[in-house]
Amino acid sequence: MFKSFLLVLTLLIISFISNAQYEDYEVDSIVIHRQYNQKTVVGLSNEIAKDFEDRRCLIRAFYIYITYNMQYDVQTGIENKKRKYTVKTMDDIIKSDEQEMLKLLRTKKGVCWHFGNLFAKLCAVQGIDVEIISGTRRAKVLPDTLSYGHLWNAVEIDGEVKMIDCTISYKLPYKKEDFDRLFLVDPEVFIYSCIPVDPAKQYLQKPISYESFKRLVSPQPMFNLLQVKELTPRFKRISPRSDGIARFNFKIENHNQIDFLEVYVNNKYLKSIPADKSAISIELPVTSLSWISIQAIKIKDGFKHMWYLLDYDVL
Repeated sequence: MFKSFLLVLTLLIISFISNAQYEDYEVDSIVIHRQYNQKTVVGLSNEIAKDFEDRRCLIRAFYIYITYNMQYDVQTGIENKKRKYTVKTMDDIIKSDEQEMLKLLRTKKGVCWHFGNLFAKLCAVQGIDVEIISGTRRAKVLPDTLSYGHLWNAVEIDGEVKMIDCTISYKLPYKKEDFDRLFLVDPEVFIYSCIPVDPAKQYLQKPISYESFKRLVSPQPMFNLLQVKELTPRFKRISPRSDGIARFNFKIENHNQIDFLEVYVNNKYLKSIPADKSAISIELPVTSLSWISIQAIKIKDGFKHMWYLLDYDVL
C-alpha cells in the first residue's frame, strides 16, 4: 500500500514538473544548450516541444531557436526572390516554400521571410495559430510608399495580440534583453518599429497612416523592453508651447526594470525622475533647435547603466 502511494506521488511530481512553466531565461538556456538533430519542420517542432508543454514557453522556445541559431543573409533573400519568379502554380509555390524551409534548417541562413515563416510553421505543428504580417520596418531612410519590405508575426496570448519579430541583430555573448525587445511586444509599442501594409494588422483602436509612421519617435531598444505606452507627443520633431515649455507624458509598463530616468537638453543634464510608478510627466523649458534626450538608468553592482529611451528635436 505504501509503495503504491509512493508510486502515485512520484508520478504526480513528475507530471507537475513536466507541466511547470519556466521563466523566460530558463527556456532560453534549455534551447541554447540543447542539441537538436531533426532536419524537417515537423521533426524539429516536435523535438523542441518535448521540453515544453506550457504554450507560452513553447512559443518562446521556437523564437529563441530561430533568433539564436539563424543568420541574416542578404544573398539567400535574393535567391529566394529569383526562385519565386519562376513558379507558376500554387503547387509550385508550396513546393518552393517547403524547399526554402529545408534549406534554412540546413544552412541556418535566411531573411525575415524565412524566419517569420519558419516560426509560424513550427507553431502550427503544435496547434498554435500564428499570423504572418508584412509591411515596412523602421529605418533611417524610409521608402516614399508603404511596401512589403519586412515580415513578422502576431500571436494571441491570454486574449491579447502580441507581436514577435524573429529578425534580430543578435551578437554574442547571450543577453536576455537582446531577445526580449522583439518578443511579445504590445501593438501600441510595436507600431513605432514596424507598420503593416494592412491597417487592420496594426491591431490598434485607431490605426495610423504611413505618413504618421514616418514622423514617429524612433524606438530605442529600451523603448520596447520597458513597453512605453500612451506617449505624447509621438512625433520626433515637436514645437514648444507659447511659454517655451515642452511637455512629455507616457507610461512605462515594465518600470520595475530600471531605477530612474535622466533628462538631457542639448547633451546637458537637466534632472532625474523616479521610475517607481508607471505614469510619467515631464515639463522642460526648451528653445528652437534644441535636442532632448530621455535616458533610462539602472544602478547595478555599484555601476550606473544608461540606455537611450526617447529622443526629440525641437522645431
